[in-house]
Amino acid sequence: MTDRNDFTTNEAATVLVTGCASGIGQATVETLDRAGYLVFAGVRREADIQTLRDNCSQRVRPMILDVTDEQSIHAAFAQVSEAVGKRGLDAIVNNAGIAVAGPLEHLPIERLQRQFDVNLFGVLRVCQTFLPLLRQAAKSPGPRQNARPRPRPRPRIVLIGSVASGLSLPLLGGYAGSKAALARVSDALRIELQPWNLCVSLIEPGSVVTPIVDKGIASSRQDMAELSDTARQQYEDTIAAVTNTLSTNVQKGIAASVVADKVLRVLRARHPRARYLVGSESRFVALLVRYTPLRWRDALLTRAMRLPRPGSKL
Repeated sequence: MTDRNDFTTNEAATVLVTGCASGIGQATVETLDRAGYLVFAGVRREADIQTLRDNCSQRVRPMILDVTDEQSIHAAFAQVSEAVGKRGLDAIVNNAGIAVAGPLEHLPIERLQRQFDVNLFGVLRVCQTFLPLLRQAAKSPGPRQNARPRPRPRPRIVLIGSVASGLSLPLLGGYAGSKAALARVSDALRIELQPWNLCVSLIEPGSVVTPIVDKGIASSRQDMAELSDTARQQYEDTIAAVTNTLSTNVQKGIAASVVADKVLRVLRARHPRARYLVGSESRFVALLVRYTPLRWRDALLTRAMRLPRPGSKL
Protein backbone atom coordinates (compact mmCIF):
# COMPACT_ATOMS: atom_id res chain seq x y z
CA MET A 1 0.00 0.00 0.00
CA THR A 2 1.17 3.54 -0.73
CA ASP A 3 0.37 6.81 0.98
CA ARG A 4 -2.05 9.00 -0.93
CA ASN A 5 0.63 11.69 -0.98
CA ASP A 6 3.27 9.35 -2.40
CA PHE A 7 4.99 10.16 -5.67
CA THR A 8 5.31 7.51 -8.35
CA THR A 9 7.45 8.09 -11.43
CA ASN A 10 8.85 6.04 -14.25
CA GLU A 11 12.39 7.15 -13.47
CA ALA A 12 14.42 6.02 -10.45
CA ALA A 13 15.00 8.71 -7.84
CA THR A 14 18.58 9.15 -6.66
CA VAL A 15 19.54 9.14 -2.97
CA LEU A 16 22.82 9.47 -1.10
CA VAL A 17 22.97 7.62 2.24
CA THR A 18 25.87 7.93 4.69
CA GLY A 19 26.95 5.40 7.31
CA CYS A 20 25.73 2.30 5.46
CA ALA A 21 28.03 -0.35 6.91
CA SER A 22 25.48 -1.59 9.45
CA GLY A 23 22.38 -0.77 11.46
CA ILE A 24 20.00 1.92 10.23
CA GLY A 25 22.18 2.84 7.25
CA GLN A 26 22.38 -0.70 5.90
CA ALA A 27 18.67 -1.27 6.47
CA THR A 28 17.86 2.01 4.69
CA VAL A 29 19.93 1.05 1.65
CA GLU A 30 18.22 -2.34 1.39
CA THR A 31 14.76 -0.78 1.80
CA LEU A 32 15.36 1.89 -0.84
CA ASP A 33 16.87 -0.71 -3.16
CA ARG A 34 13.71 -2.82 -2.97
CA ALA A 35 11.64 0.32 -3.60
CA GLY A 36 13.52 0.96 -6.85
CA TYR A 37 15.72 3.88 -5.84
CA LEU A 38 19.22 4.45 -7.20
CA VAL A 39 21.23 4.56 -3.98
CA PHE A 40 24.74 5.90 -3.44
CA ALA A 41 25.78 4.15 -0.23
CA GLY A 42 28.66 5.66 1.72
CA VAL A 43 30.89 3.46 3.89
CA ARG A 44 34.36 3.85 5.39
CA ARG A 45 35.92 0.48 4.55
CA GLU A 46 36.44 -1.48 1.34
CA ALA A 47 35.12 -4.65 3.02
CA ASP A 48 31.75 -2.94 3.59
CA ILE A 49 31.53 -2.12 -0.12
CA GLN A 50 31.68 -5.79 -1.00
CA THR A 51 29.04 -6.63 1.62
CA LEU A 52 26.61 -4.16 0.09
CA ARG A 53 27.28 -5.49 -3.39
CA ASP A 54 26.56 -9.02 -2.22
CA ASN A 55 23.29 -8.06 -0.50
CA CYS A 56 21.83 -5.51 -2.92
CA SER A 57 21.00 -5.07 -6.58
CA GLN A 58 22.96 -3.06 -9.13
CA ARG A 59 20.85 -0.03 -8.23
CA VAL A 60 23.01 0.32 -5.12
CA ARG A 61 26.37 1.93 -5.76
CA PRO A 62 28.63 1.64 -2.69
CA MET A 63 31.45 4.15 -2.29
CA ILE A 64 34.03 5.23 0.25
CA LEU A 65 32.67 8.21 2.17
CA ASP A 66 34.13 9.29 5.50
CA VAL A 67 32.08 12.24 6.79
CA THR A 68 35.07 13.51 8.80
CA ASP A 69 37.39 13.61 5.77
CA GLU A 70 36.79 16.45 3.30
CA GLN A 71 38.92 14.79 0.63
CA SER A 72 36.77 11.64 0.89
CA ILE A 73 33.58 13.71 0.67
CA HIS A 74 34.76 15.58 -2.44
CA ALA A 75 35.78 12.31 -4.11
CA ALA A 76 32.31 10.91 -3.42
CA PHE A 77 30.75 14.11 -4.78
CA ALA A 78 32.64 13.66 -8.04
CA GLN A 79 31.34 10.11 -8.40
CA VAL A 80 27.75 11.05 -7.64
CA SER A 81 27.85 14.15 -9.85
CA GLU A 82 29.11 12.15 -12.81
CA ALA A 83 26.43 9.49 -12.31
CA VAL A 84 23.40 11.79 -11.95
CA GLY A 85 24.44 14.33 -14.58
CA LYS A 86 22.14 17.28 -15.15
CA ARG A 87 19.27 15.53 -13.39
CA GLY A 88 20.85 16.18 -9.99
CA LEU A 89 20.39 14.36 -6.69
CA ASP A 90 16.92 13.88 -5.21
CA ALA A 91 17.79 13.32 -1.55
CA ILE A 92 20.48 13.00 1.11
CA VAL A 93 20.01 10.73 4.12
CA ASN A 94 22.54 11.71 6.79
CA ASN A 95 22.81 8.62 8.96
CA ALA A 96 26.51 8.28 9.86
CA GLY A 97 26.98 8.50 13.62
CA ILE A 98 28.86 7.20 16.64
CA ALA A 99 28.21 7.02 20.38
CA VAL A 100 30.92 8.05 22.84
CA ALA A 101 30.22 7.03 26.42
CA GLY A 102 31.80 7.93 29.73
CA PRO A 103 31.58 10.33 32.69
CA LEU A 104 32.07 13.88 31.44
CA GLU A 105 34.42 14.67 34.32
CA HIS A 106 36.97 12.17 33.01
CA LEU A 107 36.08 11.73 29.33
CA PRO A 108 38.98 12.98 27.16
CA ILE A 109 38.08 16.12 25.22
CA GLU A 110 39.50 14.51 22.08
CA ARG A 111 36.81 11.82 22.24
CA LEU A 112 34.09 14.43 22.70
CA GLN A 113 35.43 16.32 19.70
CA ARG A 114 35.28 13.10 17.70
CA GLN A 115 31.65 12.68 18.81
CA PHE A 116 30.62 16.06 17.43
CA ASP A 117 32.87 15.75 14.37
CA VAL A 118 30.93 12.71 13.16
CA ASN A 119 27.40 13.40 14.40
CA LEU A 120 27.20 17.14 13.69
CA PHE A 121 30.06 18.54 11.63
CA GLY A 122 30.06 15.49 9.37
CA VAL A 123 26.42 16.17 8.53
CA LEU A 124 27.21 19.78 7.67
CA ARG A 125 30.19 18.78 5.52
CA VAL A 126 28.02 16.45 3.46
CA CYS A 127 25.18 18.97 3.14
CA GLN A 128 27.47 21.81 2.11
CA THR A 129 29.16 19.67 -0.53
CA PHE A 130 26.08 18.01 -2.05
CA LEU A 131 23.53 20.84 -1.86
CA PRO A 132 24.40 22.04 -5.40
CA LEU A 133 23.17 18.66 -6.70
CA LEU A 134 19.89 19.05 -4.78
CA ARG A 135 19.37 22.52 -6.26
CA GLN A 136 20.11 21.06 -9.67
CA ALA A 137 17.37 18.46 -9.09
CA ALA A 138 14.95 21.18 -8.03
CA LYS A 139 15.39 22.86 -11.41
CA SER A 140 15.34 19.65 -13.44
CA PRO A 141 11.97 18.75 -15.04
CA GLY A 142 10.28 15.58 -13.91
CA PRO A 143 9.99 12.48 -16.10
CA ARG A 144 7.26 12.33 -18.69
CA GLN A 145 4.56 9.77 -19.10
CA ASN A 146 2.01 9.84 -21.94
CA ALA A 147 3.59 13.10 -23.16
CA ARG A 148 2.51 14.89 -19.97
CA PRO A 149 4.97 16.17 -17.37
CA ARG A 150 4.54 14.60 -13.95
CA PRO A 151 5.40 16.29 -10.68
CA ARG A 152 8.65 15.28 -9.08
CA PRO A 153 9.30 15.05 -5.32
CA ARG A 154 10.96 18.14 -3.96
CA PRO A 155 14.63 17.43 -3.22
CA ARG A 156 15.14 16.83 0.46
CA ILE A 157 17.58 16.22 3.29
CA VAL A 158 16.80 13.60 5.91
CA LEU A 159 18.70 13.69 9.19
CA ILE A 160 18.79 10.68 11.52
CA GLY A 161 18.67 12.10 15.03
CA SER A 162 17.79 10.44 18.32
CA VAL A 163 15.38 10.61 21.20
CA ALA A 164 18.51 11.50 23.20
CA SER A 165 18.25 15.04 21.81
CA GLY A 166 15.53 15.72 24.37
CA LEU A 167 16.55 13.42 27.23
CA SER A 168 20.21 13.07 28.13
CA LEU A 169 21.25 10.01 30.11
CA PRO A 170 24.29 9.94 32.40
CA LEU A 171 27.49 8.83 30.66
CA LEU A 172 25.93 9.72 27.30
CA GLY A 173 26.10 13.48 27.63
CA GLY A 174 28.37 13.85 24.61
CA TYR A 175 26.12 11.76 22.38
CA ALA A 176 22.98 13.55 23.57
CA GLY A 177 24.66 16.91 23.09
CA SER A 178 25.59 16.10 19.50
CA LYS A 179 22.02 14.99 18.70
CA ALA A 180 20.50 18.03 20.41
CA ALA A 181 22.79 20.26 18.36
CA LEU A 182 21.76 18.37 15.22
CA ALA A 183 18.09 19.01 16.00
CA ARG A 184 18.65 22.75 16.32
CA VAL A 185 20.79 22.80 13.17
CA SER A 186 17.97 21.04 11.30
CA ASP A 187 15.57 23.82 12.35
CA ALA A 188 17.83 26.51 10.94
CA LEU A 189 18.67 24.55 7.79
CA ARG A 190 15.00 23.88 7.08
CA ILE A 191 14.14 27.58 7.07
CA GLU A 192 17.28 28.63 5.23
CA LEU A 193 16.61 26.23 2.34
CA GLN A 194 12.89 26.84 1.89
CA PRO A 195 13.38 29.63 -0.72
CA TRP A 196 14.75 26.92 -3.03
CA ASN A 197 11.86 24.58 -2.23
CA LEU A 198 14.22 22.12 -0.51
CA CYS A 199 12.86 20.08 2.41
CA VAL A 200 14.63 19.11 5.63
CA SER A 201 13.25 16.40 7.93
CA LEU A 202 14.59 15.07 11.23
CA ILE A 203 13.86 11.46 12.22
CA GLU A 204 14.23 10.72 15.94
CA PRO A 205 13.99 7.03 16.87
CA GLY A 206 14.11 5.58 20.36
CA SER A 207 16.22 2.53 21.20
CA VAL A 208 17.18 0.68 18.02
CA VAL A 209 18.79 -2.73 17.69
CA THR A 210 22.01 -1.47 16.11
CA PRO A 211 25.76 -1.99 16.62
CA ILE A 212 26.26 1.66 17.65
CA VAL A 213 24.87 0.96 21.14
CA ASP A 214 26.93 -2.19 21.58
CA LYS A 215 30.02 -0.26 20.56
CA GLY A 216 29.14 2.46 23.06
CA ILE A 217 28.73 -0.07 25.87
CA ALA A 218 32.01 -1.77 24.99
CA SER A 219 33.71 1.62 24.82
CA SER A 220 32.40 2.64 28.24
CA ARG A 221 33.71 -0.60 29.74
CA GLN A 222 37.10 0.04 28.18
CA ASP A 223 37.09 3.60 29.51
CA MET A 224 36.20 2.24 32.95
CA ALA A 225 39.23 -0.05 32.87
CA GLU A 226 41.46 2.91 31.99
CA LEU A 227 40.14 5.25 34.70
CA SER A 228 42.28 6.21 37.64
CA ASP A 229 41.52 4.62 41.01
CA THR A 230 39.84 7.83 42.15
CA ALA A 231 37.67 8.06 39.04
CA ARG A 232 36.72 4.39 39.34
CA GLN A 233 35.59 4.90 42.92
CA GLN A 234 33.56 7.93 41.88
CA TYR A 235 31.67 6.43 38.94
CA GLU A 236 31.82 2.65 39.20
CA ASP A 237 28.22 2.38 40.44
CA THR A 238 26.93 4.79 37.79
CA ILE A 239 28.69 3.00 34.95
CA ALA A 240 27.34 -0.38 36.11
CA ALA A 241 23.79 0.97 36.38
CA VAL A 242 23.82 2.72 32.98
CA THR A 243 25.45 -0.23 31.21
CA ASN A 244 22.82 -2.59 32.62
CA THR A 245 19.99 -0.25 31.57
CA LEU A 246 21.31 0.17 28.04
CA SER A 247 21.82 -3.56 27.62
CA THR A 248 18.22 -4.20 28.70
CA ASN A 249 16.76 -1.45 26.50
CA VAL A 250 18.63 -2.64 23.41
CA GLN A 251 16.93 -6.02 23.68
CA LYS A 252 13.56 -4.23 23.69
CA GLY A 253 14.46 -1.75 20.95
CA ILE A 254 12.87 -1.50 17.52
CA ALA A 255 14.49 -3.05 14.47
CA ALA A 256 16.61 -0.88 12.20
CA SER A 257 14.20 -1.75 9.37
CA VAL A 258 11.45 0.21 11.15
CA VAL A 259 13.52 3.37 10.90
CA ALA A 260 14.38 2.53 7.29
CA ASP A 261 10.67 2.27 6.47
CA LYS A 262 10.16 5.72 7.95
CA VAL A 263 12.97 7.08 5.78
CA LEU A 264 11.22 5.67 2.71
CA ARG A 265 7.98 7.29 3.78
CA VAL A 266 9.69 10.65 4.18
CA LEU A 267 11.26 10.37 0.73
CA ARG A 268 7.91 9.55 -0.84
CA ALA A 269 5.84 12.17 0.98
CA ARG A 270 4.53 15.09 -1.06
CA HIS A 271 4.79 17.35 1.99
CA PRO A 272 7.28 15.79 4.43
CA ARG A 273 7.02 16.86 8.04
CA ALA A 274 9.86 18.62 9.83
CA ARG A 275 10.12 15.96 12.54
CA TYR A 276 9.25 12.29 12.86
CA LEU A 277 9.26 10.26 16.08
CA VAL A 278 9.83 6.54 15.55
CA GLY A 279 8.84 3.95 18.15
CA SER A 280 6.76 4.11 21.31
CA GLU A 281 9.83 5.02 23.42
CA SER A 282 10.47 8.11 21.34
CA ARG A 283 6.88 9.31 21.72
CA PHE A 284 6.91 8.58 25.46
CA VAL A 285 10.12 10.54 25.96
CA ALA A 286 8.70 13.48 23.99
CA LEU A 287 5.71 13.62 26.34
CA LEU A 288 7.93 13.18 29.39
CA VAL A 289 10.18 16.06 28.36
CA ARG A 290 7.26 18.31 27.54
CA TYR A 291 5.17 17.83 30.66
CA THR A 292 7.57 16.78 33.43
CA PRO A 293 9.59 19.30 35.49
CA LEU A 294 13.33 18.76 35.45
CA ARG A 295 13.54 17.82 39.13
CA TRP A 296 10.87 15.14 38.68
CA ARG A 297 12.59 13.87 35.57
CA ASP A 298 15.93 13.58 37.35
CA ALA A 299 14.29 11.70 40.21
CA LEU A 300 12.50 9.33 37.82
CA LEU A 301 15.71 8.53 35.93
CA THR A 302 17.64 8.00 39.15
CA ARG A 303 15.06 5.56 40.43
CA ALA A 304 14.37 3.76 37.15
CA MET A 305 18.06 3.27 36.33
CA ARG A 306 19.03 2.57 39.96
CA LEU A 307 21.62 5.31 39.91
CA PRO A 308 23.40 6.52 43.05
CA ARG A 309 21.09 8.85 44.93
CA PRO A 310 21.88 12.50 45.73
CA GLY A 311 24.38 12.73 48.57
CA SER A 312 25.16 9.02 48.62
CA LYS A 313 28.84 9.59 47.84
CA LEU A 314 29.50 12.15 50.56
